[in-house]
Amino acid sequence: MVDATTAQRFVRHLHVEASAGAIDLITPPEEGSIAPRAAQLPRAPDDAAVVDRAAFDTVVEWLLGAGRLGGRTIEELARLARLAAPGFAVVIGERAGQIAVEATWSWGGPMRGGNVGDDVRRRLRPLEEAARDSDRAAEALIAALAVSSRER
Repeated sequence: MVDATTAQRFVRHLHVEASAGAIDLITPPEEGSIAPRAAQLPRAPDDAAVVDRAAFDTVVEWLLGAGRLGGRTIEELARLARLAAPGFAVVIGERAGQIAVEATWSWGGPMRGGNVGDDVRRRLRPLEEAARDSDRAAEALIAALAVSSRER
C-alpha cells in the first residue's frame, strides 16, 4: 500500500513564476524523499513535474545563469530541451548545432582531413539520445542538424 502523500514527497522543489504562468519541478522520491508533513515543508502541487536530479540541476544552473544558453555543453542542452516549450526547444537545438560545428572545425575540419558531418553527428549524440524519448528533444535535434548543415 502506498502512502497517500507519496506524490508530494520530494528531495528538491523548485517553483518558478513567469508571465506565462508558474511551474513546479521536484526530484523523484526514490532519491531520498522528504515527507513534507514530517519536515513541515509545503506540499508539492499535484501537477508538479518530476524530473531526475541531472535535469533539475541543469534547470537551476540555467536560471542562475540568467537564462543564457552560452557556456552549456550539448549534454546540458539536451537535458534542458526535454523540459523546454516547443519554441525554446528549437532555440536550444540551434545553439547545440552551433556548438557542435564550432568544436568540429577547431579540432578536425576538412583542412585537417576530418569528416565534419560525422564529427557533428557524434558531438550531437547526447541530443540524439534524448530525442528517443522526448518530443522536445527531437525538435531540438532537428534544429541542431539544420543549423549544422548550413554552417559546414
